[in-house]
Amino acid sequence: MSDSWINIVSNDYGGPDMDGFYNPDSRAGESEKQLNQYPNQRLFDAIENFRQENKVKETGPVKPGHWTEVKINEKLDKAKDMEKIITQDFKENVLRFEGIKQNFYLDSKGILTVGIGQNVNDFYAFSKLHILDKQTGNMLNAYQKEKLYYQIMQDISEGIFKEKSYANLEISKTDIYNQFERNLLQSYTELTHKISDFDKLPVYVQQALVDMQFNMGNRNFSEKKWPNLFQAIKKHDWHKAAVEASQRKDVQKDRRNWTYNMFLGGTK
Repeated sequence: MSDSWINIVSNDYGGPDMDGFYNPDSRAGESEKQLNQYPNQRLFDAIENFRQENKVKETGPVKPGHWTEVKINEKLDKAKDMEKIITQDFKENVLRFEGIKQNFYLDSKGILTVGIGQNVNDFYAFSKLHILDKQTGNMLNAYQKEKLYYQIMQDISEGIFKEKSYANLEISKTDIYNQFERNLLQSYTELTHKISDFDKLPVYVQQALVDMQFNMGNRNFSEKKWPNLFQAIKKHDWHKAAVEASQRKDVQKDRRNWTYNMFLGGTK
């Protein structure tokens, strides 16, 4: 579709409209004289969502050399880099340490968690969950999720939260694994912002850092809270980095040892 493009303009309601030309899809019963609005609308929605998520200018043409294509290519290039780090073996290792739970629980720090170490203490994160009530067989709607969230938060603040009280509520394993993938990619991206030469560090070191970022979150894993570690990373002193990283609290000894050895792998 190198000769096809779509133009996005603002409509009277402040949202995006799209015009332009693109190759008709004969599989959807389209011809050059008649286009089917339904598959095209899904394309329009996907473009709009991509632009919003990636902070791309929301109006203008979608064609070679313009903003959207440039951003798509950037994402594809970064995805290739991430595939070298976030391998299947790495994901299985993180899963081994984190475990998986389809029900709500409190982690070692008392933070509301679900799935594979997913922090849902924040209402926005909680509201994005697809929660099944096993007793009714129905998914919770937005109002029910909001009511549930504040009930759980109240239980936590009063120190009376019990997993079994919410055992009838469940997140599907498909949703859990999809979110796990997104969280790992987010951890990788956040590290590229924190460490200027992150993509050039040894693979083992990058994996150790992604694991720490994933486990502790963006606020807790920072240069302010880990000054000695970040200084060692800047100097590429992997022995020092290994020692500093192994000071991580609230994780299994096996995980600390794994992190230590991964940093030492950077010396090879």
